[in-house]
Amino acid sequence: MLAGLGQVYRHPAFRETTALVLLPHTVFFGIQGLWISRWLSDVARFTEEAVGYLLYLGMAAVIFGAIAVGMVTEWAGRRGMRPASVASMGVALFVLVQLGFVLDWRPSYQLLSVLFTLIGTVTGIEYTIVAQSLPGTLTGRAATCLNLLIFAGAFAVQAGFGALVGCWRPDALGHYPAEAYRSAFLVLVLLQLPGLVWFARRRTAIR
Repeated sequence: MLAGLGQVYRHPAFRETTALVLLPHTVFFGIQGLWISRWLSDVARFTEEAVGYLLYLGMAAVIFGAIAVGMVTEWAGRRGMRPASVASMGVALFVLVQLGFVLDWRPSYQLLSVLFTLIGTVTGIEYTIVAQSLPGTLTGRAATCLNLLIFAGAFAVQAGFGALVGCWRPDALGHYPAEAYRSAFLVLVLLQLPGLVWFARRRTAIR
């Protein structure tokens, strides 16, 4: 089994896909699963009822986002665009949404939280890219590798984000300041940018 997993990790298509999409996927999975609700409470100062409603909208956005990603990928494929190119544009938009958190985009905290979930669903496209790029004998193992990396990465994102936010002192009600969240999101953005730059430079070099 370990030899099979190692074969997957060494495959160029797997490494290329994970270099672009894996970290954004772990950010989406980790932040949506834990820290979006805290951000809505601490920074946006919404009530528990409002936070619950926005989390419900976020879950609905996952469904619509997944459908939209499939439709866009199929539409782009008919025009000769590879799923990896669709993924790169989606990741770029996802990072742009995270910049909204960094810049404290006040026009609509509600919209920002829902967009994070809606656009973040594009990161799930890496399963499709890997399945299409690797030999059929490796697709099952590749999915296992992705699951392992995503769950481990999401845990690391959650823990690291919490450690950064914890560098600030909460107020009397236990709310951390907006500066703490802006700094933590800035670190996430900076970590994701190299994958986008590397992908863009590689595509330019190929052309």
